[in-house]
This record gives sequence, C-alpha cells and structure tokens, in this order.
Amino acid sequence: MKRKIETYGNYFWTFYNDQTKVVQDKIDYTLEIIISVERVPKKFFKHLEDGIYEVRVEKGSNIYRIFSFFD
Repeated sequence: MKRKIETYGNYFWTFYNDQTKVVQDKIDYTLEIIISVERVPKKFFKHLEDGIYEVRVEKGSNIYRIFSFFD
C-alpha cells in the first residue's frame, strides 16, 4: 500500500517548520506509517466526522493534531 500525501497551501509546512527536530522526526515517522500501512491504527489516524480525519502525533506529554481528508 502506498498513499500519496499532498498539502494545501503552506499551512502544513509553516506548522512543521515551527516544530523542534525531534517533533519533526515523529511527524515524519507517523506520516510514513499512514503512507505505507493498509490499516492505520487509530492511535495515528482517527476519523472525526464528515470525511475529516486527524493525524495524531504524540511526543512526550504533547499531542499534535494535523487535520486531513481523502481525495
């Protein structure tokens, strides 16, 4: 399984670049799971409502949420 991730505008990259290297690495790890695993665990990718999903990245006691959808 190989999904393609696309971003809208610069919103994701602005958020991503504001994070520490450790958090960026965890985001990269989580996105790689989403790209390559057929059934992504809810821990990483959760359906919210009406086609909106959130990518969940946990680092330490922080949880970073990236809203997403399928096209």
